[in-house]
Amino acid sequence: MTAAELWRCRRRERPLSGAWVLRAAKRCLTLPTFLGSEWRKAWLRRRGAAIARTAVLMPLTAGGRHRHLTIGERSFVGRARLTLHERVTIGAYVTINDDVRLMTASHDVRSDGWKMVSRPIVIEDYAWVAEGAVILPGVKIGRGAVVGAFSVVRHDVPAGQLATGNPETLFDLQRYGPFDYDPTHGPAFVEAWLGR
Repeated sequence: MTAAELWRCRRRERPLSGAWVLRAAKRCLTLPTFLGSEWRKAWLRRRGAAIARTAVLMPLTAGGRHRHLTIGERSFVGRARLTLHERVTIGAYVTINDDVRLMTASHDVRSDGWKMVSRPIVIEDYAWVAEGAVILPGVKIGRGAVVGAFSVVRHDVPAGQLATGNPETLFDLQRYGPFDYDPTHGPAFVEAWLGR
């Protein structure tokens, strides 16, 4: 969500009414969150990441090669931790909640030299990775798939499926679309401008 979009689509109340004052206060209070998201996107882009203009990023940790990161249009990434030893590709309209770990590298415990192995992670459009989930190297989360809170995902999650538990167990949600939601409308700074 860009500043221009928030301004163009803003909710308009009668000036100096109670609703107008309340909304103005919310906009002022959430301004640092919005500016932080814009700063994070710019900082990652300067380091080679491909971040969509309309993505929303909360304070996240991205270690490794920033050029390996791609985030699509209208995706929301919460306070997550990303290791970027390999590519992490996040599609459009994806929700990644707080405390999620995307790990592209690990060590081969059978190797005498504790060799590092790395593989890319792909999260397709409209997927949702819930709070505290861990996605291990080489995993692909399919379109519209859901990863349950605090799950550890070692294998691919097909489109429209739910993965929960440690290790993950798959359930067919029959969630194939068409989808009609925008995860970037959830943050408080967006609601302050657009309303619920």
